[in-house]
This record gives sequence, C-alpha cells and structure tokens, in this order.
Amino acid sequence: MFERFTDRARMAVTSAQEEARSLRHGYVGTEHLLLALSAGEGVGARALLQVGFDRARFEGAVLDVVGRGHTAPPGHIPFTPRAKKALEEGLRQSHAWDHEAIGTEHLVIGLLRDDTSLGTKLLAEQHVSLTKVEAAVMQLLTEQGTAINIPHDTARTGTIELEAQEPAPPIPTAPLETQMARCPSCSEPLASNLAADIVPSVGEIERTFAVAYCRACGHTLAVLPDD
Repeated sequence: MFERFTDRARMAVTSAQEEARSLRHGYVGTEHLLLALSAGEGVGARALLQVGFDRARFEGAVLDVVGRGHTAPPGHIPFTPRAKKALEEGLRQSHAWDHEAIGTEHLVIGLLRDDTSLGTKLLAEQHVSLTKVEAAVMQLLTEQGTAINIPHDTARTGTIELEAQEPAPPIPTAPLETQMARCPSCSEPLASNLAADIVPSVGEIERTFAVAYCRACGHTLAVLPDD
C-alpha cells in the first residue's frame, strides 16, 4: 500500500513517529498522526487550517489528556490499531474517489471516520468535524483540478487495484426486513449499494480485512478480519 502514498503522505507517516517521540510516547496514535498531517503544505494540512484547526491548542490538549513521557522511546515506534485503521481508511477513501495515489487529504478523512479515537475527539473540541474537513478537501482538490469521482453510478474508471489479489467477498442478499436499510452517511439504500473489498493491514503483521462499504459514497460500514 505504501508505494501508492504521495511523498507528503509518506512524510506524514514518518513524521507521526517523530511527533510521538517528541512527546516521549511509546506508541503512534491518531493524535500523533493528526499532528503530522496538519504540518506542511499538503491538502490535508490546508483543509484543517481552512476549517479553523489550531495545531498548538491541539497539542496542548493531547498533553492534558495523555501527558508527556519520561524518556523518548528509541527505534521504531509502533502504530496503535486505531492509527493503522486510519491509514487503511485513507486507502478506502482514495479508492472511493478513484484516485491512483493516497495523499494527506485521504489520510485525514480516513482518520476522521473514527469518531471514537482520541484525535477525532480532540478535534471535536475545536468544532472540527468530518463533514467540514471533507468539504474543505473537495474544494481544494477541485481548485487544483483534481477530479473526484464519487461513484453514484456504475460508470467508474481508474479504480485502484488493491494489494491483496483475493476476490472481493460475496455480499449476501439482504433479508426482506433489512432491504430498506440506508447508509448512515449518504442515506442511500444499502440493498443496492452494499459492496466489499479485501484490504491489507498496515504494519509488520501481514493480515487482510474484509471491508464492507457503501458504493454510493464510500462510507465504511464494517471492517472484519478475513479469517
């Protein structure tokens, strides 16, 4: 997956470790990833700035909640499961928009899709939401001439080939009582928009996950180990 990352996205992932190291934390969480994504001139950082994100205030809030460690951890600092999930969601967002590369804009949206993570909770204190950031990202991409192909129909081109080459898991036919269920993000009926892909995990342990998502807007509905 990482070969599809833009230079800025790769730098953000690397910088997230340095953010954790500077705070003397022995793990890389969504809060460290967000600090890294908010730095520089990437679309992700510009979108956060556009919606009023205060980086210094955010870092202060992280220290208020977590505190600063006693010593800086040496060597590689592992990513938490939530931080890995944010990177995987970034892949999903890039795939949903039919983009060949994974940029900081996809990663920041992927991070914000988990509203239970510390990074997202601290963003909410600044009234920064997924809806606001996604709108800012789409505006910035439109201004720079990057197409956003939201798959409201079946005419999709340029779809990313996921690393895992297994076929997508079959989607069972929904029972009659659930056929009117709708996506919580775009409200489109799931009976005709439910889809799934096999997505590789991020990190040292090789594992794949079955990701169920709404075909209409790309919203992830469930992530299950593909055991």
